[in-house]
Amino acid sequence: MQGIFLKGRVVNFRKVRWNSFQPNFFLLFQDGVLDDAPKTFLASVSHDSEERRRDLKQKITKAFPNVSVIDVTQMAGKILSITDQLSVSVQFMAWFFIAAGLVLIFSIARHEALKNQNQINLLKVLGAGNAAVRAITLLEFGFTGCAAALSGIGVSFGFSFAIAWYFFDSLWQRDPLTSLIILVLTTLISMGTALMASQKVLNSKPAGLFQAG
Repeated sequence: MQGIFLKGRVVNFRKVRWNSFQPNFFLLFQDGVLDDAPKTFLASVSHDSEERRRDLKQKITKAFPNVSVIDVTQMAGKILSITDQLSVSVQFMAWFFIAAGLVLIFSIARHEALKNQNQINLLKVLGAGNAAVRAITLLEFGFTGCAAALSGIGVSFGFSFAIAWYFFDSLWQRDPLTSLIILVLTTLISMGTALMASQKVLNSKPAGLFQAG
């Protein structure tokens, strides 16, 4: 401090609260160590109404002209506004990619159903019922949707951990419940979309196979 090395002992650690303007840690020395060092005194006031904050600033500046008063409420509000806008943009992109993914799943399921129409009719001729054929389709696209969801969750965990480690000093926490919900919903939506896309082919009569032959 001011070119002088001081030794101290760390006695405990605290969790850093990035969204708070309160001090996150303290360095304590006994009386006499820093008495002659240049000082800057800081104080913070907790949340209060705008009118009371304005009155308090006027009283402080009137009683202590050399004291600087900084109202961080506007700055915090601006930061929150920017983050909200970013959140809306991210949500829009997420819904856009979900819609694009559903269209892609629908197209793939329709293409696969038309390509395998003869095999589906052959299964029916051999005694497989509509329920069994639908179950095969659901299992196929269920595994595909589950694998895609697992890959997306893994990539999102990796990117979020990297961002938290680089920008926020490893302040990262998993949300297993949300991940599980996303996994289940993605699998079910993939199965439902595939079933809708292949419904016409699945309901077709096996007689078409003999006509083609």
